[in-house]
Amino acid sequence: MKKYEILNVNEFNSTRKRMSVVVQVPDGGILVYCKGADNVIIPRCANKDGTALLEEHLKTFASEGLRTLVLAKRVLTSTEYEEWNKVYQAAATSLVDRDALLDAAAELLEVGMDVVGATAIEDKLQVGVPHTIFSLAKAGIKIWVLTGDKEETAVNIGHACRLLNDSMQLLFVNREDIAGLTDQLEYLYRMEAIQKHYKNKTVAEDIAIVCDGKALVHFFPSKTLSSSDQIKAKELRQKLLVVASVCKAMVACRVSPAQKADIVNLVRYNSRNKPITLAIGDGANDVNMIQSAHVGIGICGQEGVQAVNASDYAIAQFRFLQRLLLVHGRSNYKRIAKVILYSFYKNMALVIVLFLYNFVNAHSGTSVFESFVMAGWNFFLALPIIAIGIFDEDVSPEQAMSHPTLYTTGQRNDDLNIYRFSIWIANAVFHAFVSFLLPLAYVMGYPTHAFHLQGTTIYTGLLMTMNCKVILETMSWTSYNRGFIIFSIALFFFFLGVYPHCTFLSWDMWGIPSILLSSGIYWANFFLVPVANFLVDLSLKFWVKFYCPTEADILRERLVMGRHMSSKVSCDVSEVTKTQVLQQDPVAKQNSVQRTPEQIEADKRAGVRNLSDIQYTGFAYSSPNEEANERGHRDTASLKVDLLQQSGRRDEEKASRGQSAGHIDMQQGSATNNHAVTDME
Repeated sequence: MKKYEILNVNEFNSTRKRMSVVVQVPDGGILVYCKGADNVIIPRCANKDGTALLEEHLKTFASEGLRTLVLAKRVLTSTEYEEWNKVYQAAATSLVDRDALLDAAAELLEVGMDVVGATAIEDKLQVGVPHTIFSLAKAGIKIWVLTGDKEETAVNIGHACRLLNDSMQLLFVNREDIAGLTDQLEYLYRMEAIQKHYKNKTVAEDIAIVCDGKALVHFFPSKTLSSSDQIKAKELRQKLLVVASVCKAMVACRVSPAQKADIVNLVRYNSRNKPITLAIGDGANDVNMIQSAHVGIGICGQEGVQAVNASDYAIAQFRFLQRLLLVHGRSNYKRIAKVILYSFYKNMALVIVLFLYNFVNAHSGTSVFESFVMAGWNFFLALPIIAIGIFDEDVSPEQAMSHPTLYTTGQRNDDLNIYRFSIWIANAVFHAFVSFLLPLAYVMGYPTHAFHLQGTTIYTGLLMTMNCKVILETMSWTSYNRGFIIFSIALFFFFLGVYPHCTFLSWDMWGIPSILLSSGIYWANFFLVPVANFLVDLSLKFWVKFYCPTEADILRERLVMGRHMSSKVSCDVSEVTKTQVLQQDPVAKQNSVQRTPEQIEADKRAGVRNLSDIQYTGFAYSSPNEEANERGHRDTASLKVDLLQQSGRRDEEKASRGQSAGHIDMQQGSATNNHAVTDME
């Protein structure tokens, strides 16, 4: 057994992309062993013999989806080591810029090496990654994969995670010189398909872009460059963003941590539709990217907890991102939207009643409500809407995950926009009018000096209307929802019974509850006002859901009727009718560009290739995955046919009743409002 003594270690970091150790062999000699990325190690080798064959093998390994490293060594004399060790020790003990000094010391050592060989390892994706990315893409989320792997490995990973497919056209941005990169990007920018999709604000489902880290250097140059160079770089970034925003997906390879953050910032601050960005990663290399995005997610993995500590959310596996976004993200958006709209609605209704009362009190400005009663308005009505904000679900988690297109409601702001806000405000005005005018003829018979009798009667009817509104907006009932509504009403009557006896606060309500509770007018108002408002709202809601149902409405209906779809496979109506739309829609026909042989040759020179023309044989293309994909496609096609058949039966049933069938638009929005940037290292 031979014993090797480790003298020094130059640690790996994402900037150097390599590490090295200095060892002393048993015979007293000193060797330097170094491993790292091929584009870093090979240029530092003195002897280039055999590197061409090595690079060919590396490309073959990368095409098979394997992650590669190149190994090299260098023989040191005792004198060389002693001189270098002084520099290393000085850097290791420095109190200022220690990391930079250690990198500089390693730079002196890791030169003039000889190639030893290369390694290739298969780093398979986590369980559920392909399905998760496929579902997120169906949800209208644009996914950009940023990785430090080679170009071939990155494309293989993109195919393995179902981000890319054989029918896609790949646009490569990989020129290292600024002139060649400018020409290449200009050609891609002026492509007919890119310009048409950008003008129409649509996404090219059959185009993806692959960008190399060496090219990204020119997009995000050093700030020390001249102003003219900075302007050129800005123009390049804008063109890259235009091309990438049109493409279905982007894969960036050989990127550094700083470049990952630069890409996130580019999308976040320069996109024309101002998207919400999300970055997810599991290593220290992803910290800058995670912190640059609107939402940062760290994965607890084998690479430490730096990403988790820097993130907004932490998950154990990548596949949990699907539930985090499609279930919790969507549900929280809809809940918050209801809470916000209801908060404006209930306060607007109260204010409108005060406004209307001025027309019957000679515009004296007197409030129809006693001060403490009016102050308790939000207190009495707080719990019912809180229950909606915590527990409400319009569809089950399984349905939300199996139908990703439900997520697009948040991207389109369907639940919280000016139109929806105006409807709620109009509803508040209507309820205020009904709650004030319906009992007006009766309450005006009360003595003039006891106007709080009138106010409390109106107040009670309006409060019951607010609770009926909560009942109507509740999509999933729990014991908390029922209990909070009952408690809200009970709390008001408890207050009504106790407060008049607190004469140290006010005498205005003294004796009023006993009069009201023994009055038939009061109890008639207690039931008639909320019922009148509730029936109108219920009729409108029925009309909307019958003639203009959403995808969630259809899913709930199918669940009730016992014909809901399997929760394991996503079904998107827009995909089912995609061929029909292409045949009927002239814009879709224009976007389907036919290329001439001259254009095909020009595309090849500019780095445009079809994925089906590139030979890859890695784990992403292995037979088990192909069988699984084929089986999944068969299942999906079967479900789509089933949905079309059931939709046809639904239309026939409505037509037979002489009613127009509702139309559901499940097609994804043309401008995506979410970007997810993932690290696949």
